[in-house]
Amino acid sequence: MEGRNGTHLTRRGFARGVAGAAAMAALATTLNRPGTAAAEPSGLPLLPGPTHPLEPEFFGLNGARIVSPQNAAQWVDARYLDALAEARPGFIRVFGGTTAEWLDWRTGEFIQEPDGLFAGNNEGRRPLRLEDWAEIVTHVGAQPVFDLNVLTSTLDEQVAMLHAAQGLGMRVRHIELGNELWDTHAYYRRVYPTGADYAHAMNDWIPVLRKEFPDARIAVCGADETAMLTTDKRFATWNRGLYDTIRDADAVVFHVYWQPDPVAADIDSTAGAGSATWERFSRGVLDAVPSGLRVWLTEYNRTNYLSKLPGGDSLSTPKQTWAHGLSVASFTLRALADPRVDMAILHSGLNGATVADQPASKPNVVIHAFLADGTDGSELFGRTALYHALTPISRALRRSDTVAELALQDPPRIPTVLVSPPTATAAAAVTAVELRDADRWSAILINNGSTAVTVNLPRDVPDHLHTITFQAGGAATPAFDPADRVTTTEADADTTITLPPYSETVVTQR
Repeated sequence: MEGRNGTHLTRRGFARGVAGAAAMAALATTLNRPGTAAAEPSGLPLLPGPTHPLEPEFFGLNGARIVSPQNAAQWVDARYLDALAEARPGFIRVFGGTTAEWLDWRTGEFIQEPDGLFAGNNEGRRPLRLEDWAEIVTHVGAQPVFDLNVLTSTLDEQVAMLHAAQGLGMRVRHIELGNELWDTHAYYRRVYPTGADYAHAMNDWIPVLRKEFPDARIAVCGADETAMLTTDKRFATWNRGLYDTIRDADAVVFHVYWQPDPVAADIDSTAGAGSATWERFSRGVLDAVPSGLRVWLTEYNRTNYLSKLPGGDSLSTPKQTWAHGLSVASFTLRALADPRVDMAILHSGLNGATVADQPASKPNVVIHAFLADGTDGSELFGRTALYHALTPISRALRRSDTVAELALQDPPRIPTVLVSPPTATAAAAVTAVELRDADRWSAILINNGSTAVTVNLPRDVPDHLHTITFQAGGAATPAFDPADRVTTTEADADTTITLPPYSETVVTQR
């Protein structure tokens, strides 16, 4: 989303969304509050779903927030890369998102078109060259996902870039054909008037990429049609034209963002937003994907669409809270448990210093930060709520072969009201998965609710278990408030486990 100038959420649409969501909030609050469902003393049973194979690289980070001189330099700072390496992400999305469509890979500088999105942003900025990206993925121990420039570059140039990347030791296994080409900006409309036009162009790229890089998987750009209120026909029909026209792609890419209602929402909506968004996205978008296409999520997070509207910042200036970290972690587990999804790449590694004329660089992008960049009063490279909530997942995935959802038949629920996707619902308070390899079993259990929940693990889990529980207040803002900390508690356990409020518990064999 970095540098995006347009938004599909019109002021009139926003008014309808907030007013409607606020009205529905009254209904939502009559639903069960988190933890009010009476649990038997022995706990609520967690029921395992179908098991499917897991790619250990599944979780990754978007190489975005590279526009400002400060952030571009931070991406090659050894302290930042050391902190990323500790989290063990499987993927780094090379060149970021919108930035990828405007970068000259040979110079590491932004292409200067008269109506380009990054005009004037090279001054004072350290160029990030391909050699830098090779060092980043090597230092972090991740695999690259190459976000190709299909907007302001050529097929020959992008093939040359991938060959150069191979020469630097980078594996070319995952190729993404552009970032958010459905964007409303005039330049995008001119190059790709419809999803079908984009697909026709990519049908020329894919055979060449297959020949040059036979081991690569290739993904095309889809649109999350559930995310925004829009009257834009191009956006609304993008996927239909893409699916009807594209040939020989391996996957389709989606970017999933959500925003709690700033008027009606409380900490519950922040905590329940990830699960609520997944339910709507799964039904409204994933179920329509043709069976021959896998799904890549190369950006996801909470966002703040309202900041791009006049007065939006004064209405909604969200902080990155522990409830938000758990919400994103819950979305991650839901994606992990879906056999259609091959990767989930968080936006973003850094929050991003403010850049003139870049709406996406406004200060409230602190909600995106995996590591803090020192702006907005944050600790330089401080571990944020997202870092604390997602690192246990990332580390567990790197040593696992299969995954299955663990579901409560009648879970406690959280009243959740969102502007985007427009939603008023009761989101499940508990999200869980079990992971296995040839020798070991583990599980990750998240309680997004404000009261404790006791659960029973499946009967076939091994004996002699150990738990590590991460917990903080729902409104805590680690890395941004020095007083806020995520506590860690370890204990031996049996198959009945109590999940504290606003907590994440990792269960392993002793």
